[in-house]
Amino acid sequence: MTRRFAFFFCLIALTLPASASFISLQTELRPIIDKQQLFITVSAVNKGDESAYNVWGELRMPGKRFPLRKQAVVEPLAIYGAKQTIVLPDSFNNDPLLLTMHYQDANQYPFSALSAIVVGREKRPSPLLGAIRPISFVSASELSIALKNQRGRPLEIGIELFLPEELTTDFQPTKLKLAPNADRTIKVKLTNFSALPGSSYQLFAVAQGAGQTIIIPGTIRIEAGNAILGLDRTWLIIILVGLGAFFLAAQIYKR
Repeated sequence: MTRRFAFFFCLIALTLPASASFISLQTELRPIIDKQQLFITVSAVNKGDESAYNVWGELRMPGKRFPLRKQAVVEPLAIYGAKQTIVLPDSFNNDPLLLTMHYQDANQYPFSALSAIVVGREKRPSPLLGAIRPISFVSASELSIALKNQRGRPLEIGIELFLPEELTTDFQPTKLKLAPNADRTIKVKLTNFSALPGSSYQLFAVAQGAGQTIIIPGTIRIEAGNAILGLDRTWLIIILVGLGAFFLAAQIYKR
């Protein structure tokens, strides 16, 4: 009987969430403009308790990509650092600077982490406001991007998504027109491509209009779901406990 109960307790334990090591890159972008050059310093601290491997960054500005150096290992609390100099075009004005940090865990499973800022010579209040509500999902969900035109005349904007590589979407860069002092919500479908359960990601919407750029941050969490062996976790626990009680009653009845 002892062996039977040990077997059932092991099955129940398998249905419970398990803690695991994790990698978390806390990244900082520091841009400095000097005449027609942009000097960028990137630093990323591993705030997790597991080492990150094959770490490298990729910078993006409109129409350009700049791969950064690769570092073989970034231990917990260690820092990845890189620098990049970009020659700015004459048309440069309040452009988004996007960074993707690529890395792997000890099993060579790929991950990505994003950062985004606006770089410009002039800092003026934007007539556009935006917000993204945090969401959680297992395989797919809908993201809501709220936009508001704060000025008393129409505003034409372009909007695009900056996503980690673990997520996919059918959303394409879009141009739209906001009426004076009006708001609008854009619905975007997201699909989990390779994100692991328990992972959290930051994403960004980049909106440009009236000579201004705003970065709208959002967060998503990938849930584990309740299905185990095709059954909901709660029902599986109930069934296992019921079977354990049945075998206990059978043993008492035999005596």
